[in-house]
Amino acid sequence: METNDATTSARPRPKDVYRRVTQMSLERPGTQILAIDTETTGLDPVGDEVLQLSAVDGTGSTVMNLRFAPEWHSEWPDAMRINHITPESVTGLPSLRLRRREVSEILLGYDEFLLYNAPFDLGFLAAAGVGWSAHITDVRVEYSDWLHDNRNGQGRARLVDAAATFGYDGYDEKAHDALEDARATLYCHRAIHGLTH
Repeated sequence: METNDATTSARPRPKDVYRRVTQMSLERPGTQILAIDTETTGLDPVGDEVLQLSAVDGTGSTVMNLRFAPEWHSEWPDAMRINHITPESVTGLPSLRLRRREVSEILLGYDEFLLYNAPFDLGFLAAAGVGWSAHITDVRVEYSDWLHDNRNGQGRARLVDAAATFGYDGYDEKAHDALEDARATLYCHRAIHGLTH
């Protein structure tokens, strides 16, 4: 069976198509990009809860930076060592589940979400009943592809490592605050696509 070499060699790899679509969304006027991050009581979207939800738009302006009291947890010592959110700092606040409509209305105003390890954050949002309709870009996947293409796959794919790779100064001291993580996610996404100064 003969193959058409022109067609075979011209067929783009899925990763290249993804990059082109992402680049188009970055350049398309009117695209509303939102970088999002959460801090939680633990790692299980079903059994744990969101303590902080933050988002910045494509210019880096803060769209939301909300804290929530969990409904089913009174303490989270392991997570608290990482995110520094104490039970006292969220006492008396409503839960994300109770504010899900308000949060959904904000999120529904955006076309594309940038997240670092998207399944983690989206799992928590879904578990709280938050809705969205945006295209999802996982910047961790983008960074892993970048490592593969530029460093033979060598390097760790944590957000703090990606931020250091692209020269996002001072982030390692601010990591694990949802607002700072959202800013770092946006910065890394832009750096991967050559859009930083």
